[in-house]
Amino acid sequence: MLIIPVIDLLDNRVVHAKGGLRRAYRPVQSVLTGQATLNAVAHAYCRLFSFATLYIADLNAIQHKGDHARQILALAGQYPEREFWLDAGLEMIKTGRFNGVKNIRLILGTENRVSGQEYKRLLSAYPALILSLDFNRAGQPEDRGLHVNASLWPERVIVMTLNRVGADSGVATTEIRQILKRNRHSLVYAAGGVRDIEDIKQLGLIGAEGVLLASALHNGAITRRALLEMAGRKA
Repeated sequence: MLIIPVIDLLDNRVVHAKGGLRRAYRPVQSVLTGQATLNAVAHAYCRLFSFATLYIADLNAIQHKGDHARQILALAGQYPEREFWLDAGLEMIKTGRFNGVKNIRLILGTENRVSGQEYKRLLSAYPALILSLDFNRAGQPEDRGLHVNASLWPERVIVMTLNRVGADSGVATTEIRQILKRNRHSLVYAAGGVRDIEDIKQLGLIGAEGVLLASALHNGAITRRALLEMAGRKA
C-alpha cells in the first residue's frame, strides 16, 4: 500500500482542505511543524517517514489565480529521489511548464470536464498523466462519462472524494468498490476521509493500490511508529 501525504497550496500557504469548499480553507495546523509553508510541510513529511511519493494540489493554478510553479520545481529539485504528483489544473498541463521534470507527474481531474477528444489528445501527449476521478462536495461524480468508461483510464487513477476530505468521516469504500469493480487495468488510489491506520488497511483489503492523506498526519492520528509497523519495519 503506497501512502502519499498531501500538500494543498493556496496563496503561498499549505492549507487544511475540508469538504472541497476552497474559499474556506485556512493555513494548516500540524503536530509535525509550526509553519504552513510548502518547504516546511514537505520537509516535515520527509522527516516523519520515507514517503516515496508526495501529492501537491496547486489550488491557485486550479482556480486560474496564479500558481506556485517556481516553488514546486525548486522542491522537486531538492528531493530528486522522491516522486511528486501534481494537480495544477488543465492549463498547466497544456503549457508544458513541467515537461522534462523527471520526478513530477501531472494529474488531470475530472472537475475540468474536458471533452472526450481533448482527453484522448492529452493522454496521447502525456502518457504518464494521472487521472483523478473527482466526486464533488455533494458526493456526486464530476464528468460521469469518464467515471464509467474504464477503458479510457490511464495507468494510475485517483478516486478523489472531496466531500470527505478533511471531514474525519471515514473512507468512501462504496465508491471505491464501484470504481474497482469496473476497473480493467489501472492502479487505483483513494483520497479523502482517512482517519487512522485501520482505514488504510481497509482500503488495502478491498484492492486499493494506495492512499492520499493529510489530516491524519497533521493531527497525529497516524504516527511514525504506525507507518513503520505497516511497512514491516521496526520503530
